[in-house]
Amino acid sequence: MLTHVSYPKSLKLEASPAGSKSAQQLVAQSHGVFNIEVQYQIQITKHDNDSELVLPVPSGLINRVTVSLANLDVDVVSPEAVSVQRATTGSNTVATLVLEPGGTWIGWKPRSRDVKTEKPVFYAELSQLYIPSAGVVEGVHQVSIRPAQGELGELIFDVPAGATVTDVAEADSKDGQSAANPLVSLWRFDPDARKLRVTLNPAQSRPFTLVIRSEVAAGPLPFAQCVGLISVENAAGQIGLLGVATGNEVQLDAVGAEKLSPINLEDFSGNVGQPLAAQFPGLTVRRAFRYSDPASASQLKASPVVPDVRVGTRDTLSLGEDRTLLATTADVAITRAGIFKLSFVMPPGFDVESISGAALSHWTELKTDAGRVITLNLNGKTDGQQQFIISLSGPGVKTARAWTVPQILFREADKQRGTLLVVPEQGMRLEATARDGVTQLDPQKAGVQQRGVLAFRILETPWKLALDIEQVEPWIQVTTLQHATVNEAQVKVAANLQYQIENTGLKSFHVLIPTQAEGVTFQGDLVADFLAVDGAVTNGLQEWEIKLRRRVIGQYLLQVNYQLPLAGPAAETVLRGVVAADLNLQRGFVTVQSAGRLQVRVDDLPASLQPTEWQGIPRSLQKDLPAMTANFAYRVVEPDFQLPLKLERHEAAKLLPARVNDITFTSVISDAGVMLTEARLDLLPGDKRLLHLTLPPGANFWFAFVNQSGVWPWREADQILIPLEQQSRGDQPVPVDIFFSSEVGQPGRGALDLSLLAPKFDLPLENLTWRVFLNDRWQLKKWKGALQLQQQEIVSGGGGLDLQGYLQDEASLQKQKTKEAEQMLALGNTALQNGNPQQARRAFESAYGLSAHDEAFNEDARVQLNNLKLQQALVGLNVRQAAVSGTGGTVGGKLNELRNNKEGNYTQQEAQRIIDNNSADENAAFMKLAERLIQQQDAAVANAAAIHANIPEQGRLLTFKRAVVVDTWADLGIHLLTRAANVVSWTARLLMLALTALVLAGLGLLAHRLVIQHRPD
Repeated sequence: MLTHVSYPKSLKLEASPAGSKSAQQLVAQSHGVFNIEVQYQIQITKHDNDSELVLPVPSGLINRVTVSLANLDVDVVSPEAVSVQRATTGSNTVATLVLEPGGTWIGWKPRSRDVKTEKPVFYAELSQLYIPSAGVVEGVHQVSIRPAQGELGELIFDVPAGATVTDVAEADSKDGQSAANPLVSLWRFDPDARKLRVTLNPAQSRPFTLVIRSEVAAGPLPFAQCVGLISVENAAGQIGLLGVATGNEVQLDAVGAEKLSPINLEDFSGNVGQPLAAQFPGLTVRRAFRYSDPASASQLKASPVVPDVRVGTRDTLSLGEDRTLLATTADVAITRAGIFKLSFVMPPGFDVESISGAALSHWTELKTDAGRVITLNLNGKTDGQQQFIISLSGPGVKTARAWTVPQILFREADKQRGTLLVVPEQGMRLEATARDGVTQLDPQKAGVQQRGVLAFRILETPWKLALDIEQVEPWIQVTTLQHATVNEAQVKVAANLQYQIENTGLKSFHVLIPTQAEGVTFQGDLVADFLAVDGAVTNGLQEWEIKLRRRVIGQYLLQVNYQLPLAGPAAETVLRGVVAADLNLQRGFVTVQSAGRLQVRVDDLPASLQPTEWQGIPRSLQKDLPAMTANFAYRVVEPDFQLPLKLERHEAAKLLPARVNDITFTSVISDAGVMLTEARLDLLPGDKRLLHLTLPPGANFWFAFVNQSGVWPWREADQILIPLEQQSRGDQPVPVDIFFSSEVGQPGRGALDLSLLAPKFDLPLENLTWRVFLNDRWQLKKWKGALQLQQQEIVSGGGGLDLQGYLQDEASLQKQKTKEAEQMLALGNTALQNGNPQQARRAFESAYGLSAHDEAFNEDARVQLNNLKLQQALVGLNVRQAAVSGTGGTVGGKLNELRNNKEGNYTQQEAQRIIDNNSADENAAFMKLAERLIQQQDAAVANAAAIHANIPEQGRLLTFKRAVVVDTWADLGIHLLTRAANVVSWTARLLMLALTALVLAGLGLLAHRLVIQHRPD
């Protein structure tokens, strides 16, 4: 409602153009700035305790409002206010507001409470829990603060005497645990003033809860300890609860509380002891009280809970002649309280083999008056179900009367029960003579099928059991196979003794062999040592004792090898049998085999032997023995037999060491009657290393090639010796080329009378072919001799010869050699895979010799050849070591096979197993020795070549280079000679022969200079 309007005279009040009766407007008569004052009344709107109004004026750029509220102490607010300045005038509230453009809403409400200016007033409720344990009484104090006025920024607590504060934190309102965002910024405990000062940040005006941890020192259990109550200073009022709780290991005997009121245990909050639940397993509140006087105190009496230990054992006592083993599996049930250790008294004469268990930390031994006490220290305080495995070993026992059975009794056990199995070694018979606290069971009902086992149930501890022990004698049967190989100077005997042992086991054997035996070795899976018994010689037989690493029972195979020397070219000898001593029955077989050029004959067969066939010998006895190649086989009736053998020696049959498949002579004859001949042999060298050649009278030897490589022949009287190399492939011959010249006739005017004489070899020849090249102006008229004319033909003339063509031919020849070297290398690797190292070595040597022009490939061939040499040397050293010391198992069988096999074939896997069977130190020593052997062999070959050439050491390198030049000139001479033989034109042939003569002259000059410089004689 508008009550008054004042405005300057320049403005005129008129009715509103809109025609409204209640609307008027001011019209400016001139331009300028005008101040208009309007007075009106509006009704105030109220919402709960708040009031508001909307100004009915038009909006401006700046709206300033001054509000005076009579007799009201309120806060003036406006959402459109840019700033609000409030002041108090007497009992009135005056507020100046600056509103946004268009802002007209203003409201006010009663002023809010400012707790910062109020005096703090609060109430406290405490729940205090004490937990007695060994050495200390733990305290948990839950303090609930309810502020009534003002803010709390600090609290001061009175701590009872003897208590020490260890931690202060805010508690979560749900479970009493510390909150994620800590309320306590700082706490300090003054032990002298017994004051705890806790600083809160931020200051609190709402209820909150703190958890205080404390400790009261106490002695070991049992003890009596007085505990007080923590109180809050300056509290308007405080009440609380006191609780006493214990874990599984502490028993609460009494609680003295004169000024405290007992309450039900359910009324004490279980959240108070939650922070210590993990520290004290089984934490439970035992007593609860309510108090109103913070100065009250309580007397606690606590004692330890005695643990209940029950043990169930499963004992197995193994009796043996060598040692006694007691194995115990103890199932320990620990209840009521945990324990730190278990202990037992060691049985007399026993030692600990092993003690294990999941809860075991370590074990110790202590000598006391009661005996040796073994203490099992556990991983801290342990309870629940635990298992321990204990193994004790003691001395062996033989025949005994009233032998006391050892036992393991845990000293901490309240009750111990269990079972006992007494397992004797085979050959022992047991009988229980006295027992106390145990009862005998049926072993088969306990699941034990072994014969001779005694089973008992332990009823009480301590118990006592005495046994009578009787040793049963073993029953031994031996089946033997003795294989004798008769050589020129000795008789090799290899015998397999198949033992069948019953009743009881054996740890040693006694065997009688002839006294003149040499290199005696015994082999077996468990052989530890063997030696001849001093002075134990009976009827020409020496007794040997074979010791095993452990006792054996059942079947056992023992192998023995020795040699019997023969004095000179003996015509007869006697074979004695191998006798096994200390047994019940021996039977077997004996086989005799002759070797080399020696023939064995048996004229007088003793009654202790009966003829038989080798097919009747059991296969189990034929292990590592070549019984199939035996000449005689007999069944042994009496083990100590004497078989007389008659020996006959035969002369060795001469066999050809090599074979010539075919030979081709190619000759070129000049008009002057001079013939140049190439003899090409396809030779299987076999074991032959020198080819003896005798030239026709007047013939001159030029040079020779073996497998397309130059060789160093030498003369012996009128023979020429050509060295051969071993055959790399069994089905491929080795080509041998020999060149020589001779005069075959005198030239005549119209005819040539030629006598073609072939050289002589120390091998029979077959498939001979002789090709003779003549000038085309000569015609064959007649012939005679040992050869038949096959055909005549005209050969077309070859092209001209130049240096470039010669080099191309040489390059082609080198490619062919490289191809052959690659084939040889592949052949060597295949032979290695097939288990033929000898053939592989010859192939690698051929590849090495053929690839001299290719340095990279030649180095690869050399490395593979050297590795194979080292491997063969290592295998050979292992064979010799096995011949002296003996080696058992699969490796020993292979070494014996290599020793008896001339070929010495083995696969790479077998070689690796032989080498791996040695220790690292033995392999290192063998490797050094093998490298030394290879170096000596290579040096010997080099020295032999140098001696053959009669060249001093310092001139070998130069000579080798000159030899390469000579070979090159020789190749060129052969090439020219072949070209000359194919030329038809007489003039061209003369030119080719002249060029050949020049080349040969240069070759001769180089050879002459070589002899002058390096042969002083």
